[in-house]
Amino acid sequence: MIGKTNYRNHRNNPYVIDDLFATMHRSAIGVIWRFRTETITAVTAGIGGWLLARSISVAGVLAVTIPLLAFAVIHPSSRRFLIRRSWCVISRHRIQKVFFETRMHTRSGASTRPKSANGH
Repeated sequence: MIGKTNYRNHRNNPYVIDDLFATMHRSAIGVIWRFRTETITAVTAGIGGWLLARSISVAGVLAVTIPLLAFAVIHPSSRRFLIRRSWCVISRHRIQKVFFETRMHTRSGASTRPKSANGH
């Protein structure tokens, strides 16, 4: 099977690793900041799971976690909250991607719009 053809000049391609899940346009700290919701959720879940596993066994952690996750997905109000929060996070990432793709801001975050002659 033939791969898709990319007509962009690879020497000038600013999106070399664009096919990956997360691209690093600035630094590792910048990526962590942009993915702060996911990072905080993963760190909190990891620390909470580790602390719970210290108190009870790993099987106990699974016995507690699986029903809680099932309840969160089955219960209508918590399911709506999770879906709405997920779309908020997804929308934020989409807007950040649009800003980068359209070059609406520089790497420092400043606007690239030229100033008018009257200074406004």
